[in-house]
Amino acid sequence: MPERATSKYAAWLWLTMVAFSPAGSLTAQELSREEIATIEGEVKGVLQDYYQTFVELKADQLPERVFHIPWFQVGATEIDVLSTATEAEDYIRSFMDHLIELGWARSIYTPTNVCVINPSVAIVSGYNTRVDTSGETMMVIGVSYLLGRSGDKWLILSFFSHSKDRPVRCD
Repeated sequence: MPERATSKYAAWLWLTMVAFSPAGSLTAQELSREEIATIEGEVKGVLQDYYQTFVELKADQLPERVFHIPWFQVGATEIDVLSTATEAEDYIRSFMDHLIELGWARSIYTPTNVCVINPSVAIVSGYNTRVDTSGETMMVIGVSYLLGRSGDKWLILSFFSHSKDRPVRCD
């Protein structure tokens, strides 16, 4: 494996191990239904803010508002580690430009599952409906987000695409 891919893999592996480590679950208190419901609402709110800001084409605001830097973008064939806010903004802006070239007008995220792992880690799984300028559906794709709490703020650590019919489930 090339050095860049190895370091990206190592970073993703570390992130995953931190999120799902037994040690983390041993130190986390059992959450009440109310606490889980509060966290579910908070992380869904982050994703609503992300999609609204994305649709408004405000790439410059996304790294500060909703992404943890470094931010891990997990693709079908590789993991991109965006180490600075500038890298994240450039990546987002490039993706926005590509979508606009295809006739994209907006995206609508529909969360189907929220898994609260502990008080500081959650996974939101659902699907993204991309709509073109004529109002027609361009594509529907499953997307799951790994979010972490930094102080009193939830941030997107990573996301990955999948089939709409294969969301991440909690059980």
